[in-house]
Amino acid sequence: MTANSNSAQLSDRIIMRDAKWFADEVRHGRGLSFAADLIEKQSSRIDDLTIRLNKSEFIAARLKGWLALAALGIMFAILAACAAPIPIPAAQMQTGAQAMPPMGYIAMCAETDCAPIPVTAPTKLNSAKWTELNAINDAVNRLPKIPDTALDVWQPAATRGGDCEDLALEKQQRLIAAGWPSGDLLLATARTFSGEGHAVLIVRTDRGDLVLDDINWAIVTMQDAPYVWRSMQAPGFMKWAAIK
Repeated sequence: MTANSNSAQLSDRIIMRDAKWFADEVRHGRGLSFAADLIEKQSSRIDDLTIRLNKSEFIAARLKGWLALAALGIMFAILAACAAPIPIPAAQMQTGAQAMPPMGYIAMCAETDCAPIPVTAPTKLNSAKWTELNAINDAVNRLPKIPDTALDVWQPAATRGGDCEDLALEKQQRLIAAGWPSGDLLLATARTFSGEGHAVLIVRTDRGDLVLDDINWAIVTMQDAPYVWRSMQAPGFMKWAAIK
């Protein structure tokens, strides 16, 4: 196989792999927020290449891939922006009997002053609120992901990052600071289809209960999220309720 043939094959592989990666990011609601990190992320994926070329051939192939990806990025960014309208109205999720709060939440409230959850009407979701919701969700999701230690004490992620519940708490705090009613910002626990425990922030609106998640960045209703729901915060002090 000639060097030119190798170069063409490598370039095609780069284009297809990079396009698939970017499409996956858009499908999960991350196309716009990840566009700025494009070159850095792609540069870290060179290790899986199996065809060895000299430096000039590799640079030529890589440049061709990046140019093609730039065009795809513009197209996907436009599609991502158009594909994220305000959700159509959906019914609110129903809760049942009182549930035991997560142990990490109990430990957090033992160290800090957890405020009671008030009863509030669902937030009216307009274009400005929707934009703000997405901006805060994306900003917090960009923080470093730090796995749990042996002692899982929940705490807002601030700027250091954290795991799923820490990121959910950070979103809750930032939305409260932005003027959203605390009674509409509820922590919730779930299990993924692989059986792993997970925590998210639920935002109660007149369009339904919306999920702010660090796995699936696109904001959807609880009914559309790929989880088995367990419990969520309820009005009162340190009260949680089972999700029906």
